[in-house]
Amino acid sequence: MNLAEQQDVFSLLTDARLRDMYSAAREGEPMMSAAPDELSPLVAKRMLASAYADVTDPSHCLTEAVGGLKRMRGRARLHALQRQASEAKRIGDSERERELVLEILNLRKQVD
Repeated sequence: MNLAEQQDVFSLLTDARLRDMYSAAREGEPMMSAAPDELSPLVAKRMLASAYADVTDPSHCLTEAVGGLKRMRGRARLHALQRQASEAKRIGDSERERELVLEILNLRKQVD
């Protein structure tokens, strides 16, 4: 199992085009084969080449990227929980509100 699979990168990709490109690379195909059709091959090639041309430590780069994606996912989850807690408070469901507040507090420890 490679580093990307250990860190469950695929589950963090929310854009279908990125998932396609990642899957192509994982299957040994060039990422260009899954580049979006609306992107000219020349532009796609330049984007992919320039993004990784100077990377000297890909493991560190991947770890940083995965950390950022996890923080983004955590913040999105936190926002959703806050909306749910507000709604529970609005309708007077204090038990549900309490559960959500506890979940929010636990998640904040992980996200911050």
